[in-house]
Amino acid sequence: MKGNSFINSSSSAISERGCGIASFYSPINVSPSYLHIPYYHLDHHSTFEGLLYGIKAINFYSSEKHSITENDFTDCYHSIYLNNTSNTEILSNSFYIPVEDASINTPPYGIYLNGDYSFHIEDNEFAADYYPGTYGIIANELGAVNNELYRNHFVGLNYGIQPQQQNKGVIAGHRVGLKLFCNDFHNEKFDYDVLVLGKQIFDQLSYRHIGIADAQQIAVLNNPNQSYYPAGNEFSSQHEGGTFDFDNGQADYLVYFHENNTSLRFKPEYSVNIGLDNNLQVPENSCPSKLNGSGNIPTESALLTQAQLALNSSIVIRNIWKDGGNTNLENQVETTLPWDVYVEFNGLIAESPYLSDEVLMATINNPAFTSLMIKLIMVANPQASHNDEIMNAIYDRIPALPQSYIDAIRAGESTVSQLELLEANVSADYHLVRSIESNIIDIYRSDTINTNAYTNMLSFMTARPGLQDKYMLAATYLAHNDYTNMQSVLDAISTTFSLNNKETIEYQNSLTTFAIAKDIRQNDKHMGDLNETQMANLEAIVNQSGTNHAMALALLEWNNPEMELNELILHKPETNARKAAPDKQMDRPEIASVFKIYPNPAKDYFTLQYSNEIETMQNLSVIITDMQGRTIREEYFDNGTIYQLIDVLTLSAGLYSVSLYSGSLLLEVKQLNIVE
Repeated sequence: MKGNSFINSSSSAISERGCGIASFYSPINVSPSYLHIPYYHLDHHSTFEGLLYGIKAINFYSSEKHSITENDFTDCYHSIYLNNTSNTEILSNSFYIPVEDASINTPPYGIYLNGDYSFHIEDNEFAADYYPGTYGIIANELGAVNNELYRNHFVGLNYGIQPQQQNKGVIAGHRVGLKLFCNDFHNEKFDYDVLVLGKQIFDQLSYRHIGIADAQQIAVLNNPNQSYYPAGNEFSSQHEGGTFDFDNGQADYLVYFHENNTSLRFKPEYSVNIGLDNNLQVPENSCPSKLNGSGNIPTESALLTQAQLALNSSIVIRNIWKDGGNTNLENQVETTLPWDVYVEFNGLIAESPYLSDEVLMATINNPAFTSLMIKLIMVANPQASHNDEIMNAIYDRIPALPQSYIDAIRAGESTVSQLELLEANVSADYHLVRSIESNIIDIYRSDTINTNAYTNMLSFMTARPGLQDKYMLAATYLAHNDYTNMQSVLDAISTTFSLNNKETIEYQNSLTTFAIAKDIRQNDKHMGDLNETQMANLEAIVNQSGTNHAMALALLEWNNPEMELNELILHKPETNARKAAPDKQMDRPEIASVFKIYPNPAKDYFTLQYSNEIETMQNLSVIITDMQGRTIREEYFDNGTIYQLIDVLTLSAGLYSVSLYSGSLLLEVKQLNIVE
């Protein structure tokens, strides 16, 4: 469809303005028409204006890709709605988003993505006249797949990009998810450039993986001087405070890599629940255009080999440092007995800040480790404060940690640990590998000449290890009426993967939706042909909270194209405190410090008294320093001694610091006042 106009200029209610193009499991190509005559090159963009929906594209199985390129969407309340599509291209379109209408259940937006994967969304312009309630892109429940929004432009919107619910996860031990690269925002003072939501739904259901990819960093090839670039997003210059650059307070912690530029705002300084790193240099053209698409199979295969080598290298480096290279450390910590705990504690401190979440959790759950040991290990590994499961385990530990220990651990929230930087490199490299793999699959899928293209594509897809990869493979078999292999892939999921609660529910739902989709294709059913039982099953799936039900919704939409969509669009709750301790923990009894000094002020001597908690620690020493940091006295004590009398007759009157160490580990510092 080239160079068409879809315009509703009537004054009817927005809900009655209709849809320009509605596609149900049929690939569409919407682009300009071109006229080439001597000395002239004319193009006529397709225009969508004054509609309730500009384009709706809905799939209930994998198909050829949609391409929506260089079109103009003006005053369309919902410009593009995609549900359960794959490999869709949305390139170089312009969107003018109208004011919100109170009679419509959902606010106006440019693009709504629901359960879509492997899309290419680049160089689109989203604009509104600073109206409240206007959205650029909403990404809802894309799941544990690699996606990215790249080089798009947002002007005058209330919300630029809003990812919500699960847009991240783990594939074969690698962290994956939605990446935001090289977008620029020019919104007003109190508008959000990026707002990530989902906690209000997922926490109630005890679901994991809220938000977008844990590391926002670009991996690059063929640059001998640099393997990674920063994320490259430019944030609104009008922002002066709050969390309007990047509000991640209702999602899992992430690490964001930015460049330092005094004239442009590449650093999301007005943000929350984000670790910032600016150690990457930025060469020219660090955000090149990708509009020319992918190459051919030999070219992409060569790039894939390079990317896999880079990934293998980053994995090796990470594994050398992570847990000291000891893959059995978690079990070792779990089985540590009280009489061995001090040796194990020293070993864990030595491997910090590279301890894995699993090892940190094992430490918390082993009662042999004292509260002080837990505090010191967590403080030495600031990544602990970024993980909700770890923090909840700390809050719930018995005996309860004192509030001062909790506060010391939470002080690490603003620190990006060395292990997180290594994990970010692996994540960036794996994202590049997966992106190139998607390009290869797309080339095979689009190849209508080579007879072995489909077989090669299936072989390539079969080798991909992710849970969502298996659903995509099953959908491909469904699209080609190969129901035996479709069912074989689905049946193998329950034995191949260790499914969590959410994944188990989604798996059971998938068995239902694939069976209905098979019935439609096998029996050549038409819109409106689903029976009451099938409809009831699909409606029950769609009504579940916090799950990916894109395929079930697509089947309902196919059966009744006139159904009201009521897209889920979350709103930011009043509180944004994600890492706060539960209320039941706020009245924690405070315990004494690990040591006391008295009398204070002192004249001739003072007594240092240890708490019972450090009786078993070895190599205890006290260092006394003056206010200039010079060491004045150093004392070593025998293990098991509770009281130490320290002579200060030779010290001048004034303030001093008294630091207690166990070996090289600083336990606590107190101030001592010596008088004449």
